[in-house]
Amino acid sequence: MKAGLTGLPPGQGATALPDLSFAGTNSPIGWAGTNSHVFNEAQNTVDIQNNVLWVKGKHNLTFGFQFQTLQDNETFAQFASFNFSNNETAQFSPTGTLMSTTGLGYAGFLLGAVDSASSPQYAVTETGGRYKTYAFYAQDDYKLSSRLTVNLGLRENIWSPFTEVNNVMSFLNPALPNPLAGNTPGALQFAGSGPDSCACSTPVRQHNLNLAPRIGVA
Repeated sequence: MKAGLTGLPPGQGATALPDLSFAGTNSPIGWAGTNSHVFNEAQNTVDIQNNVLWVKGKHNLTFGFQFQTLQDNETFAQFASFNFSNNETAQFSPTGTLMSTTGLGYAGFLLGAVDSASSPQYAVTETGGRYKTYAFYAQDDYKLSSRLTVNLGLRENIWSPFTEVNNVMSFLNPALPNPLAGNTPGALQFAGSGPDSCACSTPVRQHNLNLAPRIGVA
């Protein structure tokens, strides 16, 4: 890398300028930042819906089905962060005390005098969220007279739980006993299968009933 920083982890840290921040008086604004990290996200949405209309006498009957599948795929790249303080180039008083108002963080950068650095290591570098919903519905627009139409409808929503394609997902379950804390409620629970999994596979159902009389215009 042209900045002269070597030995960084693969990804943004080794191929692009890492996060740089400066402290002290007359410090420049930090460089790079989260918006410049190597980050890929692909969101896919599929929506399938079909309706059937049946007109019979005073009834307009509508039957339908809707299916949605949502995907959120993310890749997290390794990156590095370097902090440069003015302390590395600050002067000392005659008594040997560091003069915090002297020195320059940018000068520390030019000299390669890093004050602190970090390079996070992700346990999971890729995630693939999955979510599916189903819906069935029926509606009857019943024309009682030339001036009155009644809309009767029923919709069934089935919401499947959010899952990760490789089960690399965990969450805090406030009701799960924690054996490391004397079985006090509140423990980490994992997706997937096994004794510590959440078995989060039960879909959630919702029923919507629509009874909406509507006054028509003769």
